[in-house]
Amino acid sequence: MGKFLDLLREVQPRTKKFGFIAPRAVMDTSFGLALIEAAGQQAIEALVPPLEGVIDEDQYRRVVDAMVMGGADGFLVAEGPENFAHRRLIVELINRTRLPAIYPQTLYSIAGGLLSYGIDRSEIGERSAAYVDMILRGSNPAEMPFQQPTKLTLVANLKTARSLGLKLPDALLARADEVIE
Repeated sequence: MGKFLDLLREVQPRTKKFGFIAPRAVMDTSFGLALIEAAGQQAIEALVPPLEGVIDEDQYRRVVDAMVMGGADGFLVAEGPENFAHRRLIVELINRTRLPAIYPQTLYSIAGGLLSYGIDRSEIGERSAAYVDMILRGSNPAEMPFQQPTKLTLVANLKTARSLGLKLPDALLARADEVIE
């Protein structure tokens, strides 16, 4: 989780507060707790008005507005099906604030998000296909090892950076796996 905050600080060095867009259930997971711990270690305040109940457009508007009113210097968006289903809305709402945001998947950057950093979905697909092949050839799934993703992808959207009036650091752009012009 510290890496997400590092990226946010690289784009917005004076970050003191950030908004974390996540359903309430995420905050009680190891993911949410790790983020709060990483924020504390970096002396950054996490603003986490949770998405609750029926998660719809009004919920996202409420949460983003609360974070802006709370003084957020940028945003992190949690992984999850609710956010993924509303990714275009989330990107639109955040871009209206003219603040930087880090998203969990490349598709957010394709939708106009500034930066995305997350697991390489093509690697997961390839591994899944290999597992299906082994199972169809008779391997026992219970005996197959659990594998974690090994590749993370950083995508920068320069078009969005320009529209937000942000200059992405050259060092960040050099590390990016993909740059959307």
